[in-house]
Amino acid sequence: STADSYRMLTIENMDADHEIRRISPVAVSSNDGYTDLLNGCMDKGWCFSYTCLKRLMTFWTIVPTNKIYTVHFSGSAPQTLRLHLQNAR
Repeated sequence: STADSYRMLTIENMDADHEIRRISPVAVSSNDGYTDLLNGCMDKGWCFSYTCLKRLMTFWTIVPTNKIYTVHFSGSAPQTLRLHLQNAR
């Protein structure tokens, strides 16, 4: 079949400073010219009535599996990165 199969792609920064160093927005570009711009999660902590500026640098997007992708970071790229294509066989 020529129909695209879609999966959720998870991109995780696994560096020790993953909560305090921002690498977003992240651009996921396919070989056919499509680009998805991903923003980071919201601040997950509160410090004395003010946000702690701690964010998980984890990103999710839906992608067709029959394409080639390039991932671009607006900050310096993580030294350790986890890519997960959910329910892939």
